[in-house]
Amino acid sequence: MDKELLTISYFSYKGGSGRSSLAYNTIPFLVEELNATPEHPLIIVDLDVDSAGLSFLLASDLLDKNDKIQYITTNDLVDLHKKNLFDEYEYIYAQHDSFSQMPLKRIFYPIGNAFGFEGVEGNEAILFIPANPKDNVSKFDESGNDRIEKFIEAMRNYNAAAIIFDMPSGDQLLGKIVMQECNKVVLCLRITYQHRMGTKEYLKRNLNSIEGITFIPVPNAVPQEKILINDRIVDFDVIKEDIRNSLTEVISNQTGNYCDFGMFDDGYFGVNEVQRFKFYEGILFRDVKKNLKLSDDEMKAYDAYQRVARIIAKD
Repeated sequence: MDKELLTISYFSYKGGSGRSSLAYNTIPFLVEELNATPEHPLIIVDLDVDSAGLSFLLASDLLDKNDKIQYITTNDLVDLHKKNLFDEYEYIYAQHDSFSQMPLKRIFYPIGNAFGFEGVEGNEAILFIPANPKDNVSKFDESGNDRIEKFIEAMRNYNAAAIIFDMPSGDQLLGKIVMQECNKVVLCLRITYQHRMGTKEYLKRNLNSIEGITFIPVPNAVPQEKILINDRIVDFDVIKEDIRNSLTEVISNQTGNYCDFGMFDDGYFGVNEVQRFKFYEGILFRDVKKNLKLSDDEMKAYDAYQRVARIIAKD
């Protein structure tokens, strides 16, 4: 595993957790925390080829309306080394310092403006490889591990600030391969029983082949109102401790892994539910940049997203 570059995966055992919206709301804060620039960019890779959530949210207009831009598919990511991009990059890297002359740039779409960062400099601080849901046959197999390693090594040479992988849900092989190569994994989950137990059981099945990872559990869209079940109020503190205890039990039984419960401490319990997101997902960081007024639940989530980014970025 490459320890010299911050490699982050956003993972959820089940779909519907809001994983992609969690990712793109924390990304701009990570740009600030990691001091990302065009010369030191944040790299985002959408590997969820079945639903391509980040690609729909961030690049759908770009990909659908511009015939001159070629889709970058997961298959392309797998086969980058076959296209001699890595060898070509190493040659160019030895000859030039200019970011604009690095050939790997042609596989990325700069999308910093989508997050509210201004100008060319702001746009190129975030580089994106979208997935193509029209081509959802992944070539990743057991040999794919070596290909991911090559990609991470190339991005390290590319002077990336970090790589973010938005991963497919559940037990898909692609997710397991990528998780093994990351040093931080954001575990996105709802507080429902199936999400809590599904996440725990996934880790029990797979941690024996994974080590050296900091897991960051983030309950997402946590309700803020009182909930009655059979005339009894749901005790959120009990659910909070249940998640903490079950993940501690699993991860503490493995060597070389750590669980950071920063989103459970100091009065936090993950990211609160945002009413607007039930209808239309947004980037709260961008709204603040535009001086738009946020509602109370949006302000609370804005603060939580910033805290998630700080937890990810810290040493």
